[in-house]
Amino acid sequence: RQMCIRDRKYALEIWLDIYGRGVCKTKPYKVYWDKESRTWLVTGTLKDSFGGVPYIIFSENEGEIIAVWHTR
Repeated sequence: RQMCIRDRKYALEIWLDIYGRGVCKTKPYKVYWDKESRTWLVTGTLKDSFGGVPYIIFSENEGEIIAVWHTR
């Protein structure tokens, strides 16, 4: 499956709304497709050994948010 740029932007918009501008420091964002559940998982990248990264899972077609969380 190919991830569209608009889907990454969608994930970033949600993260910014919840966690603020700090999530911009977790680039590049990684994208995974789950064929069985037909969902996208988008994660941030941890650059240092400190802090955490955001995660979001959303449905393929409707873009329904299934889960959002941030590690420490």
